[in-house]
Amino acid sequence: AMLKQALIAQVGGELERAVHLYLMCFKVHPAAAPNFRDEFMQVLTLHGSRLAAQGEAAKGLPLYKLAAAVLPRDAEALTLLGRLLFVLGKEGEARQQWLA
Repeated sequence: AMLKQALIAQVGGELERAVHLYLMCFKVHPAAAPNFRDEFMQVLTLHGSRLAAQGEAAKGLPLYKLAAAVLPRDAEALTLLGRLLFVLGKEGEARQQWLA
């Protein structure tokens, strides 16, 4: 049910809601993460891009950190978090993400 809601939110352009729904689903049902990882990464990237275009990149930081925590071995999630940290001027934290 949560995955269906996430997909509907994603298609409807409600990116932040979709990110939250995917993350909640992955925390409750970790086995679903590999099956919906690509859709999740797509919506996370789009949401981050929108925030950056609006000059509000910092708003995405908690979601990116949570994504990296939920998908700790996912290179793309770690790279997105590292990139965002770098853009926000947190080079030390970004370096730690890239070395992880």
